[in-house]
Amino acid sequence: MKRIYTITLILFQFVWIKSAEAQLYINEVMTNNDSWVDPYGDLSDFIEIYNPTDQQVLLSEVALKDGSGHLWMGADDGLVLEPGGWYVVYADGLQSGGQHAPFSLNSDGDEVTLLVSGQAVDRIATGTLGKDVSWARIPDGGTWYPTVWITRGETNGTEPSPTLDTDPFLYNHLYQIEITLNNSSYNSLLSSPRTY
Repeated sequence: MKRIYTITLILFQFVWIKSAEAQLYINEVMTNNDSWVDPYGDLSDFIEIYNPTDQQVLLSEVALKDGSGHLWMGADDGLVLEPGGWYVVYADGLQSGGQHAPFSLNSDGDEVTLLVSGQAVDRIATGTLGKDVSWARIPDGGTWYPTVWITRGETNGTEPSPTLDTDPFLYNHLYQIEITLNNSSYNSLLSSPRTY
């Protein structure tokens, strides 16, 4: 007797739907802050979260985890991350809640993971960063670059700093020089601008 076997194939189609919340990004990270005073008067490292979507995201659904597994569990007071907005978490390791993470970041290299509704949606391994250098996505949500143009809580712009030199003289001492000329000197300069 001949047996006939029937094999039924059931095909499943898996569709991954990316929710608006899943599109959040870690947008800027500083692990070796030596100059940038936070709103609480401290020199805290920080992690900036960016919402590129057109929807509000409840910060109670957002969490951050460092490389040691310590968690910042988001803001639980009904705060939202506005569309196109930024939220800064200070990695001060001193307290937990609101904008304070219960961990600090290792300047010799750390890992930060962004979670939304318990799912990891973004991650960065910082490596060693010099003092007052941050990793920033440029433009916001884009490619990672090291930069000394710190833009905590605002747009990262369209290009990173041209150098990673953090010499305060270079960036904090810009002078405006005004030269007053009489009419004959001015006309002489116009007629022969390259003559000393």
